[in-house]
Amino acid sequence: EKLLSLFSSSFAQLFEQFGESVPPFVNFMRGAMDQPPYEPVRDMGALKDLLTEKLDDYGLEPGASTMDLVLFKDALHHICRIHRILQQPRGNALLVGVGGSGR
Repeated sequence: EKLLSLFSSSFAQLFEQFGESVPPFVNFMRGAMDQPPYEPVRDMGALKDLLTEKLDDYGLEPGASTMDLVLFKDALHHICRIHRILQQPRGNALLVGVGGSGR
């Protein structure tokens, strides 16, 4: 309601093209650019492939151990959120999970 009163637009109107679920917005899908656009992820498979490739690259660095992670849908969304937070000036986050659940 607040969005509608201030901007004459609602959340549903802004994101109706995406249907029920709003995709994550990222700026790292287009590769090495000076100012990459901040855009919605249109292909979750491409996002998963890119993040898997980066994870493999990390495992090849000296001193780093290989991490065999499963990148499911919620994990991909969390990675995108964490990336957005860390890109902000003084960006930091506290990650909390249920003990023993492997999350």
